[in-house]
Amino acid sequence: MEQEIFDLLFNCRKMIEDTLLSIPDQGSQRKYQAKNIDDENESFSLVINRKGHLNKNTLTYLLSSRFGVMVRLDMRGAPHNDVETPHVHIFDEIHNNGRDAIHLSKLTDITILEDIYDSLSFFLEYNNFEEIDIDTTLF
Repeated sequence: MEQEIFDLLFNCRKMIEDTLLSIPDQGSQRKYQAKNIDDENESFSLVINRKGHLNKNTLTYLLSSRFGVMVRLDMRGAPHNDVETPHVHIFDEIHNNGRDAIHLSKLTDITILEDIYDSLSFFLEYNNFEEIDIDTTLF
């Protein structure tokens, strides 16, 4: 994705269309639709994935636009080029279109270990989502 387009989409304020986010059960995923608050014609999708093939404990968050994947946070899973999880893939020109893994500690001083709620909250905040209620009954 061209850097200028990525920057515009990444920096816009986003809002989930549902009023409550729920974490999927282990072995499944949930997809949510979102939109740019200032331009409702610009849409996004947020995927919360807990479907690991080899590692059944996988947890990944994925933000996509009509141009493709933008940001992926791998909280649990395999290392990528010797970068352990949690790590982030940013699909822009600066970060080699997602091929580079960036350890979470290089993006924030927040330490997130195994907490699903905290990692989802971080991902939403990092990607400029307005506050949303997260179903905490599964934690």
